[in-house]
Amino acid sequence: MLNKVPTLRQSSELKLLSKCTSNVKFFEELKQKCNSVVVDQCYRYMTLQVFVTGEIVFHKGTKGKNFYVILSGKVALYTIYHQDGHQSNIHIRDLDQGESFGELALLENAPRSATVVCKEKTKLAVLDKLNF
Repeated sequence: MLNKVPTLRQSSELKLLSKCTSNVKFFEELKQKCNSVVVDQCYRYMTLQVFVTGEIVFHKGTKGKNFYVILSGKVALYTIYHQDGHQSNIHIRDLDQGESFGELALLENAPRSATVVCKEKTKLAVLDKLNF
């Protein structure tokens, strides 16, 4: 359904997306602050992206273009640490199915604060900045 043209999605498909993302904190808070029409519009414009193990979703410092919800799989968040001319990747945490990431760069119009790497094949529901 996320591969479908957004304007052709049926209300039953939007309800299914709502059910699939019911444990996503971002959508829970949005439902409390706004009406369901706003949340449904987010669901209407989400798309699907599939990543393979080791693939980078985005790099720290890049401009935020999308918000992501993990439908299946797992990602790791890393930051870069510089000391004495050396660079190291520091693991921040892992995120699993139902968790989301990428909203801070969109809300604050700031660069990405971490690099996100897929730890396994991962399917992400994606909402672009225009529809966020």
